[in-house]
Amino acid sequence: MKKTNSLFLIALVSVTAVLSAEKAGKSTAVSPKENGKSLLKNGSFEDVDKNGNPKYWALRRGASLVKSKSGNALKLEGVASYAFELIWWDELKQSPRERKIAFSFKASGKGSVKVGVFRYTDTKDPKAKNGYRRKNVGTDFAGPYLLTEKPQTFRGEYTVRADEWIGFGFLHAPGTAMIDDVSVRLVK
Repeated sequence: MKKTNSLFLIALVSVTAVLSAEKAGKSTAVSPKENGKSLLKNGSFEDVDKNGNPKYWALRRGASLVKSKSGNALKLEGVASYAFELIWWDELKQSPRERKIAFSFKASGKGSVKVGVFRYTDTKDPKAKNGYRRKNVGTDFAGPYLLTEKPQTFRGEYTVRADEWIGFGFLHAPGTAMIDDVSVRLVK
């Protein structure tokens, strides 16, 4: 019970730090030391499948891919539209230790957007089809990030809990949001 409460407090402190640094949708002034390239496979949305959807991303309820001045962008339109990419490889695969990540993205539009971190665990199970059982153990949020017509870059940090891996995505309220240049990096 104490371990669960401690992990919850760590996540709450991490999200609270992001929220206070990002108050009113302003990006942070401090840039954390980031390790290597982005851990997302398609943060620019340029890699598309045969149907024209961004590879590796799940688009739900009003999320779509659109052409922008710089290539492709993610468009979130309407109440409860969202999109996410699962990250279970490299440094963010399920691990017995916590990992701190820094994220950034460019966004514009009307209303606000939140970052959603979808938390998962995989438990070995030889009887299961893939040899494990996957469980969604919750979602943490950062934001809301207030949008303007002019694109802004937003930044934040999050700590991935021990024995978990994540999906990283965006959730939108009424209005339209355009998102591009998404990056998730490990902090040293």
